[in-house]
Amino acid sequence: MEYQRLNCQCSQCGTLVRPPWSSSIIPRQDLGVRLQGLLGWLGNYGHLPYEKQQEMLWELGQINIGVGTLVNTNQRLTTAHAPMADKKERADLMCKDSGMGGRDEIWR
Repeated sequence: MEYQRLNCQCSQCGTLVRPPWSSSIIPRQDLGVRLQGLLGWLGNYGHLPYEKQQEMLWELGQINIGVGTLVNTNQRLTTAHAPMADKKERADLMCKDSGMGGRDEIWR
């Protein structure tokens, strides 16, 4: 994927005017945040193989994504999710150590 933006040059002073990049663009990543989230859910919770994810993306929006991109996206999501999983485990241990039961029991 390639992002482009138009530059304008002032005809009077010659200053080059360039708009800022959109906040939805993530450097060195081909896919948007929402699409990455969908693919992460489909692969990890929906257990949809990469080939089926490719087929679904093509059928829904003519989005052509290689298996390597899907694998790299899943690895990035797994790495980003690891600190959250550690916090959940620590919260579970703290609740059990307090004698109040598990975290899920407290919030019911």
